[in-house]
Amino acid sequence: MEAKTNKNNRFTGLKIVVFGPESSGKTTLAQQLAARYNAAVVPEFAREYLTNKLKSTQQNCTFDDILPIAKGQMQSELEAEQTPANIIFYDTNPLLTAAYSECHYNKIPEELENEIPALSYDLYLLTEPDIPWEADSIRQHQNQRQDEFRAFKKFLKKRNLPYARIKGTQTERIATASAHIDNLLQLLQNQFKAADYLWVLKHQLSIPNLLQHINIVNNGIAPLQLAAPATPANGILVLEQEQHDELVRIFDEEKANYTLAKFVPASGAASRMFKFLLDFLENYAPDQDTINAYINKHNAKDLAVFLVGIEKFPFYDEVIAELKRNYSNFDRWNKDLKDYYFIKFLLSSRHFNFASKPKAVLPFHKTGVRVKTPIDAHLEEALAYIQTKHDAHVHFTISPEFQADFQSIVEAFPNTSSSKIDVSYSVQESATDTIAVANTGLPYYDKKNHLVCRPAGHGALLGNLNRIKADIVFIKNIDNVSDKTLPAISFYKKMLAGKLVQIQKRVFEILQQLEAGVDLQLSNWIEFAQNNLNISASASILSADANFKKAWLFEKLNRPIRVCGMVKNEGEPGGGPFWVLDKHQQKSLQIVESAQINLNDPQQKAIFDGSTHFNPVDLVCAVKDFKGNAFDLHKFVDPDSGFIVEKSKDGQSFKAYELPGLWNGSMADWITVFVEVPLQTFNPVKTVNDLLKPAHQP
Repeated sequence: MEAKTNKNNRFTGLKIVVFGPESSGKTTLAQQLAARYNAAVVPEFAREYLTNKLKSTQQNCTFDDILPIAKGQMQSELEAEQTPANIIFYDTNPLLTAAYSECHYNKIPEELENEIPALSYDLYLLTEPDIPWEADSIRQHQNQRQDEFRAFKKFLKKRNLPYARIKGTQTERIATASAHIDNLLQLLQNQFKAADYLWVLKHQLSIPNLLQHINIVNNGIAPLQLAAPATPANGILVLEQEQHDELVRIFDEEKANYTLAKFVPASGAASRMFKFLLDFLENYAPDQDTINAYINKHNAKDLAVFLVGIEKFPFYDEVIAELKRNYSNFDRWNKDLKDYYFIKFLLSSRHFNFASKPKAVLPFHKTGVRVKTPIDAHLEEALAYIQTKHDAHVHFTISPEFQADFQSIVEAFPNTSSSKIDVSYSVQESATDTIAVANTGLPYYDKKNHLVCRPAGHGALLGNLNRIKADIVFIKNIDNVSDKTLPAISFYKKMLAGKLVQIQKRVFEILQQLEAGVDLQLSNWIEFAQNNLNISASASILSADANFKKAWLFEKLNRPIRVCGMVKNEGEPGGGPFWVLDKHQQKSLQIVESAQINLNDPQQKAIFDGSTHFNPVDLVCAVKDFKGNAFDLHKFVDPDSGFIVEKSKDGQSFKAYELPGLWNGSMADWITVFVEVPLQTFNPVKTVNDLLKPAHQP
């Protein structure tokens, strides 16, 4: 095998440094890895240098030795890099010498500091000092190994260098290091660059998932096959008022026996809510045009509505007060100038910065002098329908930079109830992010030559939901709130929960009987599953023997359950309820987005257009099995039901994969029941102008 060198005769293969404190197993690990990968090893020059110094002067290392050691290490590396191997393992390197100098002498020789930017290695294996100290004549920091480790880690992080921590037994160390090296090699084999591994480590991404996502983007996702829209006559329960009342009664009587939680995805920024105002600020020239001319020129009807209703927004008084504090002559301005600066202050990062904040923390309602955010509204709802002898638990998914905003609103919430509101937070895991794919089908790089990744849609929150410790979880979007319809919202939430409790009790009874080997009512149970739980049973199932039927029914019933409110379709964008065919041509009820369907197929489009109802994200979920154990929700996902989205960055377009939606493909294999709820329970704020609708006005 020929040496991997460039035209300057420098090694261009994989360069891996074993980096760590004294007596932390660096040399052993480097040699073991070199043997495993048939690679070369660059030995530690400092050992040879300091051994010779000790023999001749009886002195150990001082600051004056740092530069000679670094230079000697560099020379050893230049000589070793003529190797025919494709990988070199470095038993320390000049950067470790610099880190050592900084740790023990609080400085680095200037000449060495200047050399650091030119030194390039692909991966650092940072060895922890969790093995016994082995004394020798030149080691002198036995009691400082942990300090060294912390200093060396800080050194690597400060310089944005890719490192992996290595600890444990020799076997564990080899396994961990090899896994990282194999991942890096796999990236290189798939046309990534070695420098990309730092990005992968930062985002804690799985290499197989990363490559799978690129493959999905390049090969596309087969559209879902709709069988029929779910309608009141076919898949959506439409109940009478007496039934509503009965289900509410059931929930009110039973809820003390359950731990209840409310799960609110709330991390998204409000940029779309203010898009037409952002467009206005970008395109309007106040010294050249009037706002009315802009509205006519750009057909900016949204802007016209905003300005007509401007005094009705809950944030109006606060923005005006800020403008007057900044401009003493504000009252003498003409209306166009006032309106322009109102919008500018509303969105400017120096002032209110509303477009960059989460919707959750924005003012949505105003009652008297009190301004309320969606957080306030969700806490009020929690007290209205999940308050029991237990605390009312509400969980928000957030962006970490806004956690303080959430907490300040929660702390200021005027709870007059005897129940405590227990609020918790979680962040969407960076490990769920997906990679951007260029039009070439290869990874997409930005202007700084960095890989680009993006959050993988609300389906990435499945892990957050999976960690909620409750029997029943209510799920609702952050922006679906109202200051007027709380009694109706509470009533119908309890109605859905009552239906869930009713279903779950019957399902658990059947599962207990099946586990006990009872099958006298097997036909009735299958009929219940078909008629009440929308579980399709093929002819082959119905004609199978009793043992097969029992196993099939147990598997179908031993799943999470969701009861979903559905409102009549009034043209809102988003998902709807449909019967969907799987690859075995079995039907199931699913919430489907238009992006999941081939709307160029006339038959599929006709089914989609025949939908009578809309999904307002109004779910009540049972997430434990009949023995009280939490389900692993990741086992009930349809992995083939994700999305491919087109985005742009730096003026260049790319595609990316989004994980199956939280209430779409991520719940595809749940027991699903759809129940009609009235429109007054659905009051979303998709644009700022929605705040002018009656449900949001005082």
